[in-house]
Amino acid sequence: MNKNLNNELSLLVKCKKNILSNGFTCLLAPDKRFPLISFQLWVKSGSVFEKQYYGSGISRFLEHLLLRGSSGSAGAGKYFQRLAEMGAVDSNAHTSHEYSAYFFTINYKYLAEGVKTLADLIGRPLFDEETVRREKKTIAAELERGSVNTAILVSDFLAKRYTVHPYKYPVLGYKDHFTKLTAADLKLYYLEKYCADNMVLSISGNFEIREAEKIISKNFAAFRYGCSGSDNFPEESPRTNAAFYKVGLNTDISCIKSGYLTCAVGDKDMYALDVLSRIIIQSRESFLNKKYIAAGLVSNCSCRSWTPLYKGTFELEYTPAAEQENDLHRKMTADLAAVKVTTDQLREAKYFIYKEVICQLQSIKGKAFSLASNEFFTGNCCFDHYYLQNIDAVTIADIERIINKYLSPDKAVTVYYKSTNRDNKKIKNLKKKLIASCS
Repeated sequence: MNKNLNNELSLLVKCKKNILSNGFTCLLAPDKRFPLISFQLWVKSGSVFEKQYYGSGISRFLEHLLLRGSSGSAGAGKYFQRLAEMGAVDSNAHTSHEYSAYFFTINYKYLAEGVKTLADLIGRPLFDEETVRREKKTIAAELERGSVNTAILVSDFLAKRYTVHPYKYPVLGYKDHFTKLTAADLKLYYLEKYCADNMVLSISGNFEIREAEKIISKNFAAFRYGCSGSDNFPEESPRTNAAFYKVGLNTDISCIKSGYLTCAVGDKDMYALDVLSRIIIQSRESFLNKKYIAAGLVSNCSCRSWTPLYKGTFELEYTPAAEQENDLHRKMTADLAAVKVTTDQLREAKYFIYKEVICQLQSIKGKAFSLASNEFFTGNCCFDHYYLQNIDAVTIADIERIINKYLSPDKAVTVYYKSTNRDNKKIKNLKKKLIASCS
């Protein structure tokens, strides 16, 4: 990484970290280019930590319920209305395997109001039976519609890739588990997870640090300390034999997804895996582009290295041409294991990663997100700087080593999500032709 880029990155990731006496972590990154302030509040509450509620999706249910409003200043059902009055343009929330995040960007004049509204949302939830019933009905309808949702596909794939680790449980939950949840369950889970020492607040934008610290302390210092439960999980082991599954989907497009167990965030292999994923999908000279995409054998391709809190996966996904469906995944996994990387491909992949990280840090929303994510996953809010230094150090020998270590064909789990609609359309077209020929 050249000296100018290194200096620029040091300025972009500059941040003050403060931990209140109750364990509440706040990250403050002033950026006065625009009259805006962006908030990210992350809570260690995701499907992997649901324990006695595994498979229910209670983390996501609780996130949805909190957005209904609070008994505080926002009022029941008025959270988004209150944010809109502050000029919010992107207020929302989401839940993953490891966390629930609440975020918004508002006019810089409303720093105090924004902090208070967020504290009320998280600290004074509504658990009345009617609010729970309405939100439960909404989510149940989503689960009913979600048979072809991307999140459903991700969950199904992880359920086949993981056998013992709780990554196998879906963030959305299974409908039969979800429908058994009660208001009492939600309140108990909230008390277990929504503690001060289980939260990270990141703020980026036009504000003064001292003022922000006083406001945050006033609103969050009284939050409870002490989350219960252990985070010890059974360790997932790599496969010794390849696995293949075929799943019918009521969609127009089929897809094949292969995945390999790899490592967790911060592991020394993470950087080479990230570089390899960019080479495969973005290099015009990669085997995927030259042998498969250019030849019309596959389309809609993606490749990612997912390195979360615990052992993650390296995944390759694509839509096969109809006549190539039967044996394509075996050829693809064999070619992946035989990848040879050039110096030009390595340089190009690093450039793409530099660009992605720096472009995200250029916006106040992106910076607030990066700081919260870095702190949550690594304990270092400025991890982006360290990350790019390690990306810069990746060599061709590192790429060869991680391919040999993780990506042999016998370690692959492959799922063929086959479109049932496409087959139905073929049958309908044949019927039309037969009818036309007989008339």
